[in-house]
Amino acid sequence: ELYILVGVFVHFQFSIYSEEHGLLFLNIVGDVIYHIISAIKSNQNIIPKDTAPPWFSNMLMKMEEPDNFIIGIEKIKELSPYTFEHISRCFKKYLNCTPTQYINRLRIDHAAQMLKDEKYTILDACFSSGFNNEGYFYKQFKKYYSITPLEFITINAKTMSKLKSLRLPQIAIVSFLIISEFTGSHAFDFFK
Repeated sequence: ELYILVGVFVHFQFSIYSEEHGLLFLNIVGDVIYHIISAIKSNQNIIPKDTAPPWFSNMLMKMEEPDNFIIGIEKIKELSPYTFEHISRCFKKYLNCTPTQYINRLRIDHAAQMLKDEKYTILDACFSSGFNNEGYFYKQFKKYYSITPLEFITINAKTMSKLKSLRLPQIAIVSFLIISEFTGSHAFDFFK
């Protein structure tokens, strides 16, 4: 089934819609899948239940901006008209996590995206994501991704190198990366 999905994406690239439209579509699908995977991996619902009050949903949307989650708890307090105790109860009720767990997840996901770009070091990702302590960053990264940041960089580099060596269309490479993220495997495992 996974290969069929990749085939559909590759077919879409060469259809009348052109590669540009195919990549745009794939980016949208990739973002949706990424957020679903993040929720599954962290064992929490990142999308508040329909019954979440509008102020809470708006606060969450604003907290997804790096400038806000880097600040952390203080920004949550600033964005909400309620006491921190009330905010904490809402996090538990609607997201099944604490505000700190939510912020850490946003920070770790941001750091992981930075680590996929070879121009950033682990320390860059750590401090640019809002962590003040490298040890705590490593602990949180391993908690959410089950590997260390260095292992994450190594796996990502090997995956990209292998995919580039195959000279596949760009849309196929992105498809394999989405599938590997969704299945928890590595894209180059598909070619063994």
